[in-house]
Amino acid sequence: ERAYGCGFTKVDVWDLARPDLLLDLKEGYLLAARVLYDKKFHDPLDEESNDVLMFCFVMQHLFDLSLEAVDGLSRVLTHMCPPFQKGELFPPVSMVHGGAVILGLIDRGFRVANNTDSQLAQEAAEYNQSVMERLEEQFFLSD
Repeated sequence: ERAYGCGFTKVDVWDLARPDLLLDLKEGYLLAARVLYDKKFHDPLDEESNDVLMFCFVMQHLFDLSLEAVDGLSRVLTHMCPPFQKGELFPPVSMVHGGAVILGLIDRGFRVANNTDSQLAQEAAEYNQSVMERLEEQFFLSD
């Protein structure tokens, strides 16, 4: 059993296979796709629909990087709630920064789980250097 220094909790995945929960999840996924791709969607900046989009985006990304259930969300919904086709989701326009932070945390956890975590100090130094370069560029090139 893996703990990764954070503790270990078993999750009964079959609780996630309840038909009512899966149908709600599929409906949310469809709403998320409509927010992104339907040009006639009534209000793509609506807070509730953007929250659903962000939830589906994060959950899909977590399943895509899962060690035990690679692409499990798509496989379960395809099997239990046909017809279903996985699409590419992006964070809502109003939550791009939050989505980037969440993806960074997920990516960091994935690298730790696969023992491919690189040196945090080196990453921080490279990030600080890039930020300083952008600030200098903006400062000296601003009108």
